[in-house]
Amino acid sequence: MFTTELGNAGIFNLLEREKLDYLADEIRLGQSGLVDQSTAHKAGKLKGAEYTLTGAVTLYHYNVKGGAAGFLAAGGAAAAKTAYVTLDIRIIDNTTGELVYVNSEQGSAKRELAGAGAAYKGFFIGGGQASYGGILAAATRDAVIKHVNEMNQYDWND
Repeated sequence: MFTTELGNAGIFNLLEREKLDYLADEIRLGQSGLVDQSTAHKAGKLKGAEYTLTGAVTLYHYNVKGGAAGFLAAGGAAAAKTAYVTLDIRIIDNTTGELVYVNSEQGSAKRELAGAGAAYKGFFIGGGQASYGGILAAATRDAVIKHVNEMNQYDWND
């Protein structure tokens, strides 16, 4: 999520470090003679990173609240689930080791469930709507976006 949001914000030129094995395989393939040498990538051309972003999820939970009510042969129910995620982030200047960004942001997301029903001649007829899927991911993205917005306020050219 951070890679996507930072890339979309254009704050930094992002460098791939997680998938270096794939890059190394491509370079080795280019050196094998199987690839046209005019298009083969050369070893030692990766850019150095000016900063390193690191962090931790320090809170990850959700609450469920709800209730139901009925009268005679009809009733309804509603529930809400709210997720909370806190991300503590550090950005390190790779030249000096200085921490240039240290922050904690909490994200949240809420999903609701509602339904109603009635009994008729011994049968229960009801319907409802629910949307709980991905609630912790949505809360995480909210925290990430808050961090990116905060990072966008810094002058990274100092």
